[in-house]
Amino acid sequence: MVIEKHYLFSKRIPVGQFYGKEPDEVGIELIETDGETAARLQRGGQDSVQMVTFFNGILPGVIKDHDYWEDDIHKWTAEEVAKHVASRAELCLYLMSHYVEDVLFSHGKKRDGE
Repeated sequence: MVIEKHYLFSKRIPVGQFYGKEPDEVGIELIETDGETAARLQRGGQDSVQMVTFFNGILPGVIKDHDYWEDDIHKWTAEEVAKHVASRAELCLYLMSHYVEDVLFSHGKKRDGE
């Protein structure tokens, strides 16, 4: 699924704590998605396996930016980041939870200064 670049806001979700760092040292910035996708994520709460599978499927299309690098020159693709997130259960559930709460259902509220 490819998400168009027309979005109102994005949210950087800190994930450094999963790598033995301060939370803000590593982050993944995710954009909002369309209403149908948001509704499917909201409904998916009744079937957690289905919700995680769906989230992992849309993740590459909602990653705006991230702090994952192969080396000093090559930044991971959104697909590589999504595959990595999907392979780490705790990270995946954390990111999905924050995406649903902070990005999809924030009603467009932005952080101070944005």
